[in-house]
Amino acid sequence: MIKKSCKIFPVVAFLVMGGLTSLSAQRIIYSDDFGGSREASLNGCGPATRPGTEEWAARLMNPISIRDPRADGSISGGASGLVSGVLPFSLESGKVYTFTVNATIINPLNDGSTPATHWAGIAFRSTSSVDGTLAGDADFASLIIRRNGGAQLTTRGGSGPINMGAGTFEEAASWGIEIDTTQIPWTADFLIDGDPVESVRELNPSLVAGTAYISIGQFASASVRFHELSLKVTP
Repeated sequence: MIKKSCKIFPVVAFLVMGGLTSLSAQRIIYSDDFGGSREASLNGCGPATRPGTEEWAARLMNPISIRDPRADGSISGGASGLVSGVLPFSLESGKVYTFTVNATIINPLNDGSTPATHWAGIAFRSTSSVDGTLAGDADFASLIIRRNGGAQLTTRGGSGPINMGAGTFEEAASWGIEIDTTQIPWTADFLIDGDPVESVRELNPSLVAGTAYISIGQFASASVRFHELSLKVTP
């Protein structure tokens, strides 16, 4: 059987999950269905919908590691440390950016090790690094789902991380973050399964418009499969 490569030709944009803003006013910046091969790296793949010729930057070892993000949206668990993929976009004042992903954590429950150290998640980032942490100072906002079914929400420069109960989100399939730059300071909203779980968290007042990144990632032993991704902007 011929395997589908990671090189996806542009297609008509599709809508993925409802955000907090009006869909009729939204413009799609990125969409991706991760239709490539599990044997191919996500690094260098072009999303299905993109502004220009942007490609995924993702961790890629030589030879390719079992934990390197793959073109089918999968990331396998293994040794400690973060692996991720990022896409750039132009972050502007006066707009609302909605980042949503359909994902499945393949092994969400605790395996006897510390559950808080095994997770997968998404983030708005200020760096193109494919290592690091999805809950650190490099992120404007991050949403991570832990292997025990808990979740953590973090905003840069905002109040401390919010930890949500273990066992609550092990079957969550839809994750979302919305950043509102129409006001000062900027704010972030978080969604799980399409429902707001935390609203209007202030971001660092020193954040300014410019190049930013959306990121998908995994830490330690959690394995995850990202199915569909969308980044939209309003207006």
